[in-house]
Amino acid sequence: MVAVGAIINAKKKKKASQASQVGNDVKKPPRKLKLKQSPSGLPSAPVQGSGVWKYQRQAALLYSDMNVQLGVAGLIAGNFVCNVIEKQIDPKGIEYPEAFGGFELFFNIVFTAELALNMYAYWWRTFWSSGWNIFDFVVVFIGLCTTFNVPLPGPFSMLRMMRAFRVFRLFKRVKSLNKLMVSLAKAVPGVVNAFFILLLVMSIYAILAVDFFMDYGEGGHYSNEHGESVEMTTPRGNDFGFDYFGNFGKSLFTLFQVLTGDSWSEVIARPMLHSGISITYPLGVSFFFVSFVIVNTLVLINVVVSVLLEKMVDGPVPNDRALLDQVRFIHVVTVAVVVVVVAVVVVVVVVVVVVDIVVFCFTR
Repeated sequence: MVAVGAIINAKKKKKASQASQVGNDVKKPPRKLKLKQSPSGLPSAPVQGSGVWKYQRQAALLYSDMNVQLGVAGLIAGNFVCNVIEKQIDPKGIEYPEAFGGFELFFNIVFTAELALNMYAYWWRTFWSSGWNIFDFVVVFIGLCTTFNVPLPGPFSMLRMMRAFRVFRLFKRVKSLNKLMVSLAKAVPGVVNAFFILLLVMSIYAILAVDFFMDYGEGGHYSNEHGESVEMTTPRGNDFGFDYFGNFGKSLFTLFQVLTGDSWSEVIARPMLHSGISITYPLGVSFFFVSFVIVNTLVLINVVVSVLLEKMVDGPVPNDRALLDQVRFIHVVTVAVVVVVVAVVVVVVVVVVVVDIVVFCFTR
């Protein structure tokens, strides 16, 4: 009986061993090949083709290799440095034309080969669906036109300047730079709205400035606080008010100069602060420019910056409640800004009207 039991157990073990062997012989599904992507996340390599596209997959793997992308990025940076040196030591291109021409030919050949490899690897839809690839194609094509001295008619000759924009091709290959460009693109709608509010407020102030200051310094002189006549014309030989606030365009550009802080206080504001028209006139001028700087520089420009930075900061996807709170906050801020702007404009108008009434009463 013991022998029979041992034989049965041996047969069971043999069957289990055979079943295990059969299970091991079963082919497992092949693992998917993970392709090494470039810093900018190039598309995956296409499937193996046939005929002229036989080596398309190998070309895509080669082009998307990290070392190749870094090498191309280094060449783009080197081309940019070469252009900077050329415009520094030979801006007219007459002292070292052979040397810089040789560099230009070298970079054109390399970039053409790189573009050809990219087009072969991701032809047709994958290549042309990328805006960066279209930009590369245009820049390289213009470079080839320069190399072969292709005559471009009329304004198209200005396209040769596109060579200076080759450095933007770095944004395609460096992940951090590409992320920055994507964030800027996402921020465009919000920034455009903020800039529209800024332009609207500046336009309101420009209209008021034309009415207030258009005739100041008429005749080439003005009266200071001591009652003395002071000659004052601009470097262009025009009257002060006509040159800076003669129409809407001039006034808007003058206020833009005020925003930049480019000597606006000495050139634009102080001649009117020392005016002898009335006691209240300098106060009105001060209030006008101070309120303009506060509203536009300290409020609206910071709104533009905040909208821009909001899109550059990565964060978790907000839930519905958080998104609703964010929308409400944006609405509240927008309404508050509009109310402040309207209030400031109303106060400016009221102050100017009061000043005019006071001046009229004292000069009557």
